[in-house]
Parts: sequence; structure tokens; C-alpha cells
Amino acid sequence: MQYSALVGDQAFEFSLPDTEGTVRRLAEFHQLGPMVLLFVPTASGWASRFQFWNFLRHYDAFVQLATEVVVVAGDGSPQLRRLQAALGLPFVFLADPPSRVAERYSTGAGAATLLLDRQGIIRFRRNENWFRRTPAHRLLPIAHQLTTPLAVQ
Repeated sequence: MQYSALVGDQAFEFSLPDTEGTVRRLAEFHQLGPMVLLFVPTASGWASRFQFWNFLRHYDAFVQLATEVVVVAGDGSPQLRRLQAALGLPFVFLADPPSRVAERYSTGAGAATLLLDRQGIIRFRRNENWFRRTPAHRLLPIAHQLTTPLAVQ
């Protein structure tokens, strides 16, 4: 599969509603620090829930690195709000019901994990499937590198 957003590329800007219906822009997240962008076809599937649990286990470490976790799901805002409340998930959820943003990122089956730096450059990308998901702990060293200032010589 040919990806339209590769490691080293500038991430495509987009705007999507969050669980409260507020339209949020991609740039408002990555300008604050690195961000994990999780694309899932539906947030209610067991594979997606497993991925959320995986990131929840390491969420404090991401917070310490000023790295936001943002989920882009093919569900509507009301469904995402209910799921977020029921599972107690602290992540930002963005609704992409027609999956247009996911298509633009060429997520294949719909699931992908990306890590963006403060400038919105893709530093990690992996398309996922139902049995292969990126462990959250694999992204922590990359996020750490992106938040550690370069040594002054």
C-alpha cells in the first residue's frame, strides 16, 4: 500500500469535532509538544479497546513527556463521549464518521499509530491490523527524544 503521509513528512492539517462537539485542529495539539495520533475505524471494537488500555497503562509517562494522546475514530461524537465516560479514558477523542481524515492518511484497514513532533512532522508511523498493534511503551523513547533539548556545545 502506498502511504500518503510518511515518516519525515509534515502531517496533514485537519479539523474534527471532539466528544463535546467542539471543532479541534491538529495543530493545537502538536504545537504544545509531541502527540500520539491513533486512528481506529471504530472506538467500540475489542482491538481498539485493547489499544486504549495499552496507552492508558502508560498515560502518566506520556503526560510527563508533555505528549498528548489523540484518538481519531470513525464514530460520532455522542458515541465517543459515552465510550470515553464508560471506560474512564483521559485521551482526546475526535469524531471522523465518514473516515475522510483516516483515508487522507491512508490508514488501510483504518487503524494506524503516528507520533508527531512539535512542528507536526511525522516521526513514527505504523499501520495496524486487528492482531498487530503498536505497544505504547515503544513510543515513549521517541517521545522522550522529541522533548529533550539538544545539548548546547
